[in-house]
Formats: sequence, C-alpha cells, structure tokens
Amino acid sequence: MARFDFWNDVSFTQTWYSAKPMDTEGYFENLLKSRRAEIGIERAIILDGMPYQQQGTTVTKQQWEEWIAEHSVPEDMERVPDYYMPEDSVVSARVNRLKATFQRWIAARHAIVAALPKEQGISYDNFTADIHWNFVKRKEKEE
Repeated sequence: MARFDFWNDVSFTQTWYSAKPMDTEGYFENLLKSRRAEIGIERAIILDGMPYQQQGTTVTKQQWEEWIAEHSVPEDMERVPDYYMPEDSVVSARVNRLKATFQRWIAARHAIVAALPKEQGISYDNFTADIHWNFVKRKEKEE
C-alpha cells in the first residue's frame, strides 16, 4: 500500500498520467483477492472453531522495522525524476504513517484474540503470525 501511495503522489495524480484507472484497478484487484483468502480462514477460525497451526516464523521487531522502511518508498527509485523525488521529511512521514497503521492493525488483531475463547484465540494468533511472516517472506524471496 505504501508503494502505491508513493506512486499515487508522484505520478498517478499528475494530469499527464492517463493509466491511473488501469493501475488502481489492478492494484486493488490483487489486494482484495489476497484479503479474501485470509478472510475465509479467519471466518473458519472465529465461526467454526477451526484449529490453525502457525506455519511461518514469528516476525521480529527488527524485521518489521526493516520491512516498513523498505516499503515506504518504491524499490525502483531510479525511475523517479528528480523533480518528483520526495524530501527526507516526506519519506520520514510516510514511514511513520505506515508504522502507525501496522501498530493499529496489530492492536486490533490482539483485541480479537482476547475476545475469543482460548483455543480459537490461539488459532487466530497463529494465523496473524503467518500473515506477518508472509509480508517479510516475500521480501526474502526477492533477494
């Protein structure tokens, strides 16, 4: 989302950029397909009591910090013309906004765990850990 947000700032919002509808449609289609699969698992855990075993590694705070910093601006910065290059303060603000978003998301998921019966809470927590791992794992696959 942060990369999309960056490109929205530097190109999609420009009057000369004509492919915005196609880019946004493709982006949100992929985002929603991924989220739909996750919601199916969450629903099975919460409503049906499906047990879920964590499959990935637990993400450390340092891995989160690195992921957030790296995903706050696009990887292909060399494609960005100098006159669109964000100032350090803009990048810093973007990193802080992404951190705050993840903190709220994580807090909301912890609140769901606390509200569920113990076994379901453990399953939901395990699934949350795997969602976190999927973010970091994608980065490691690229390297």
